Amino acid sequence: MVNIITGTVLSFFGVFVIIMARKFPSRSIESGLGADAFPLLCGIALLVLSILMVIRSVIAYMKERQSAAGDSANVSVPVGTVVLDYLKKLKPVILFVAVFFLYISFLRTLGYLICTPILLFCVMKIMKARNVLAIIIALSFTGGIYLVFRILLNVPLPGLRLF
Repeated sequence: MVNIITGTVLSFFGVFVIIMARKFPSRSIESGLGADAFPLLCGIALLVLSILMVIRSVIAYMKERQSAAGDSANVSVPVGTVVLDYLKKLKPVILFVAVFFLYISFLRTLGYLICTPILLFCVMKIMKARNVLAIIIALSFTGGIYLVFRILLNVPLPGLRLF
């Protein structure tokens, strides 16, 4: 049932992304693709995959209901237990969303080179990685992205701005 609700919400978000992407310029002279190409592709992919998720979940839910209806030894589980189990499963997702929100909030002030390793370290810890591995991945990924964007592509990344 959760997948049905999630898929429905994601479907609406996919439609929103498609609508917003259509407001971007559609073509540029050099490449033939406009600013709308990538967001439009992402919105379409999100919409299609979320619809497939809903369809698969509905089919699984219907099969589960049919097997439960045929099973005479149906044991009821208290609602509180189901909710607590569900919240325990959602804990990493909630933590990730909170850390990502903090990252976005502090990125302009503290800059890319400070915020990104902290974000990546926290995400790795949420995924239960070892400290050394999390530090190595966070620093190497941050450094690699910095080299590509700042040095090779000459694209500025948010810097430290305290005042």
